[in-house]
Amino acid sequence: MKTKTASNSDLERRASEVLTNLFAQVPGLKIQQVDVELPIRPISYPEVGTVQHRHYRPDIEITVAVANERESNSSEIPTAYWHLYVEVTGQVNERILRSITTYTQGLPDATPMLFVPHLSTDVLEKCRSIKLCCADVAGNCWITLGNRVYIERMGNKSPTVKKDHSVPPLSSPKTENVLRVLLNEVGVAQRVWHIQPLATEANVSVGQAARVKEILDEMGVITEQSPHRKVGGFRLTQPEEVLQEWAGYVRSRNYHSGKEYTFHAIDSPLELQRMLTRKLPSLVTDRFALSGQQAADFYAPYTRSPIFSAYVIPDDVIDLSTLEEAMDLDSVTSGINVTLTIPRDPGIFYLPLDLRQSAREARIMASKVPVVSPVQTYLDLQRLGGRAREGAQYLMEQYLHPRWQKEITNDD
Repeated sequence: MKTKTASNSDLERRASEVLTNLFAQVPGLKIQQVDVELPIRPISYPEVGTVQHRHYRPDIEITVAVANERESNSSEIPTAYWHLYVEVTGQVNERILRSITTYTQGLPDATPMLFVPHLSTDVLEKCRSIKLCCADVAGNCWITLGNRVYIERMGNKSPTVKKDHSVPPLSSPKTENVLRVLLNEVGVAQRVWHIQPLATEANVSVGQAARVKEILDEMGVITEQSPHRKVGGFRLTQPEEVLQEWAGYVRSRNYHSGKEYTFHAIDSPLELQRMLTRKLPSLVTDRFALSGQQAADFYAPYTRSPIFSAYVIPDDVIDLSTLEEAMDLDSVTSGINVTLTIPRDPGIFYLPLDLRQSAREARIMASKVPVVSPVQTYLDLQRLGGRAREGAQYLMEQYLHPRWQKEITNDD
């Protein structure tokens, strides 16, 4: 269920005005009703090998009547009715597109529609490809109502609209830090969060944590547990949906977790780990951690991989040259089986308290190389593609789901 903000309400008013004026200019079209109190429906859609379920409703329903030609044996003009279900949003992503198109399935005479501040070429082509009507504030549009009505207008200049920087995308580093804290938590569905401790744990400002909560509120994946919205008091009720949405950004071409360095090694990944613990015992959890399928072997082994991958933050003691020498690596561009990544943000090494403790014990007692969190492991596997994504789904089912569903006691 979506929560209305001031900016959303303004855009919805513009949507009603623009679409009403647009349809009024088309001969034979008549607006019958404009409704903003739509029923919530449970919807489901496939996503990365599973089925996601959530409750959703669009922002506006516009009912229009389309007059047919006069029949030869009748003086009456029969009409066809169409119900346009409009999603009004400033951010276009796969979840929104799937939600509005899925909502209309099975509804009589239903047509899904997207209304945005500016209809870019990319968004227009995406909407065309899935037969989703679309329009923007300037009146640019692509609308089809069965085989009776076709409206296309492009080239109108949008009025000056201030870009809303208050809600960052899920892929910004500070947002990711907050998401790591939320999604790595044991018993996440029962955990009640407040803004101040969440910001402290994620090492971000209170304002940044509040903005992430605003994103999640807009997605309809949290429930309020306190009348004081500014301090928090909320639960994350749909952790899998949030992680899937985040993974969608990670899978995109322009997403980079950091700068990658590629090598070739004669030894197996397991032997490379032994060499590291033997030759570089000073490695610590906040500067070096296994990633991808190497990390997945720790949480939920699915398939063996010949690729050794890890995140590292070099310092004056241990740099890439030291690691190359310790693991006997050769820098190459082909025949790659070792990837070391300097992350764009050190938050990638975040571990919740229980995993920090177990990682420290494993390092001291068994000389184990640290691994990234289960959530970061899932994202790494999604980015790798192929069978690694099957491993991501296995990790979700075998490790993350049970972790999220554990019973906890909220002491705060």
